[in-house]
Amino acid sequence: MSEHLTGAYTRTEDAHALFAHLDAALRHTGVRLRGTVVAVDDGSDVPGLLRRRNSAVETVWSSPVAMCLQLPYLRPTVPGQREASTGTVLVMPTDEPRLFLVLTVDPKDFVWQSLFPLIARSAPRLFQPRITSSSLAKLLSSSEQAAGLDYFEVTQVSARSHLHERRRGKRFRSELMWTEESTEDVLAALRERGQWLHSVAFRYRILGSAGRLRCSARFSRQCSFAMQGEFSWSYHNPLQSMIKDAAAAVRFYSNRGRTGTPRQEPRPVAIHYPDAVFHDKTKLRHLARVLHLMTRSSVSVLHANPYFRASVVDFTDGSCYDIWVLSENSIIITPQLRATSASMGRVCDHILSWFGEGTLRDHYGIAESQHNG
Repeated sequence: MSEHLTGAYTRTEDAHALFAHLDAALRHTGVRLRGTVVAVDDGSDVPGLLRRRNSAVETVWSSPVAMCLQLPYLRPTVPGQREASTGTVLVMPTDEPRLFLVLTVDPKDFVWQSLFPLIARSAPRLFQPRITSSSLAKLLSSSEQAAGLDYFEVTQVSARSHLHERRRGKRFRSELMWTEESTEDVLAALRERGQWLHSVAFRYRILGSAGRLRCSARFSRQCSFAMQGEFSWSYHNPLQSMIKDAAAAVRFYSNRGRTGTPRQEPRPVAIHYPDAVFHDKTKLRHLARVLHLMTRSSVSVLHANPYFRASVVDFTDGSCYDIWVLSENSIIITPQLRATSASMGRVCDHILSWFGEGTLRDHYGIAESQHNG
């Protein structure tokens, strides 16, 4: 590993020095920094939660602004062979309680084969929050209008849309589109096609004392991200937008099961659609198929017509839900005894992602959600 890359993990006691180390690594090597926002469901520390799932996780150093951890993984060498190696990550607290950034400049094999799977196994006490299509759209718009840029364009969009025609039983279309357009043009095209966002990538130039610095970034609704060129600008702009919306989502999904309320009454959420999507009764069958697509879960459809009711058990932590359709434009998700914030986000995001993006709100209107799709 080059000197600049190892410098990204240098122990530091203040945020300014930490950002300088990360900026130097990105500027001088062209490496891609990858990471994610994670939420902690209680007061536990991130290294301790990760170590519960992998005892080989080691804390290299800890300071008020970050923790440096090492994780083992099997690094690909030649086709079909791997060798034992280690990856390094930085865990940074954010301004939002219980939310942290997990960052690394190590190869993507480490991220996708070791880091992200370890975080997934640590749920529900440690998990990646989920944001909505509108959150990604807001992230794009605010980034394009941020100070310090002289150029910004969207380069790639991952989106989904409904299929109006029957095609081998499919009801949605996933698309990966390359573009060189402004945020306004991209979002207008998505609205015209009835599509919703899953990830966005963009490139931009930062005006600095050393001239123009070319950068790029990518963000997804699972709160993962990647960036090249510089860390500081991304941290203060698109990352802050993602962190705030992730925090709103965690708050919205918290304490909704019966055991988390004073009278043991559930606090259901509703996904509202602007049109009467369930006027067409075939959409109820489509919803049932979407629910059955959810991994690590059990789905039982108890009633399908004229109203819809399904029971969902999330095997990741034992959370349970009843899914109801009692009107033509909304889906009601009613938590049962156990419903963690991690599981609520996973179930709602699955419906929003695979059935259709709608507006999330409290079903009883007690606390209207700012976490809208």
